[in-house]
Amino acid sequence: MLAHFRSAPTLLLHGDKDPGVPIEHSQNLQAACKKLSVPCELVTFKGAGHAFAGDGGQPTGDDARRAAEARNAWFDKWLAKSLPKAEVKPPPEVKTLADAAIKLTAQYAVADLSAGPTGPWPVTELDKAPDDLLKNDAWRTNKILLRRVPAGKFVMGSPATDDAAEQCAYWYHAPDKQHTVTLTKAFYVTVFPTTQEQWSRVMGSNPSYFADNAKRPVETVSWNDIRGGNWPVGEVDAKSFIGRLRKGSSQPFDLPTEAQWEYACRAGTTRALNDPSANKGEGADCSDTALDKIAWFEGNSQRQTHDVGLKLPNAWGLYDMCGNVSQWCLDFMGDYPGDATDPTGPVLQKTQSGRVARGGYWSMPAAGCRSSARNCDASAPQCRDDVRYNGRAHK
Repeated sequence: MLAHFRSAPTLLLHGDKDPGVPIEHSQNLQAACKKLSVPCELVTFKGAGHAFAGDGGQPTGDDARRAAEARNAWFDKWLAKSLPKAEVKPPPEVKTLADAAIKLTAQYAVADLSAGPTGPWPVTELDKAPDDLLKNDAWRTNKILLRRVPAGKFVMGSPATDDAAEQCAYWYHAPDKQHTVTLTKAFYVTVFPTTQEQWSRVMGSNPSYFADNAKRPVETVSWNDIRGGNWPVGEVDAKSFIGRLRKGSSQPFDLPTEAQWEYACRAGTTRALNDPSANKGEGADCSDTALDKIAWFEGNSQRQTHDVGLKLPNAWGLYDMCGNVSQWCLDFMGDYPGDATDPTGPVLQKTQSGRVARGGYWSMPAAGCRSSARNCDASAPQCRDDVRYNGRAHK
């Protein structure tokens, strides 16, 4: 029942060829409103069916336009005048991640993960490495320590005379021809590979196969688990480790490019390995004896991962760059382009190629753990974005 003192002005839009709801329904409603002095307007669409479809069943553009115009005019007439004028406020300022991030300039940065999976994880700066770096487990469990790597130029890859390079290229189909790379910007890398406890504090779970020690590196994680999304354009997957870390810290964390990784791994060395204690800091030849000082590999690992930070760091204080677990890079696998500035590798995935993994891992021979070794078979399943690998099996 209509009551004129409560009824609102009414607008009716109706096609006169509507087979399901005859036009007479709207005509009768308009007549009843008129008797009660309730404003009611009926707009009839000649030849239109239900939802303003014509004889062929397709909506007509003119009818849709007329309906929109009638609706807008009706609201302007009956609502705009009765509503109080709203105070117009400027939209809130929207800050991008780069705007919100602290501009880091110190030698070290620390992301504090103490709050656990809910965050936030504030980032602070340090002028030097912590004195208790290897004595305080916090640096490998509830804090992520990052080292600033300066911009610079280096020779990436191995010389053609390197026997180990030839072996590695044969095994993994990943040639690493020498070329000069210039990196124009400083960047930060973690002092230790991400540990199982650090992963758990961000993600709330531990996917690792060797999951009996919080200070072991996390493994059995795919490129998508760590980062996801698209690169170098597009967004990081918000549910990934880096996506969550970005949101919780307001810092633009990311994986390194392949060039950044090798530059950080070498730390100024030029030979096969980055042992700063040998050859006056110029690295070492690729042998089991030399690698034993700096990495866990097939010759000393007992077929498993080990706590990070137990071997010698390189000259920049970075641990486990070689061996223990392989480390994902941003790039897809591809031939080196020659001398380059800030190279990104192939932007798109090529046939049978995957992401580059670097550093070797616990069951790799010494040749696969060299500073320049590209530990990814161009057709191997462990290099796909969605595959999880622990050195034993794929998932």
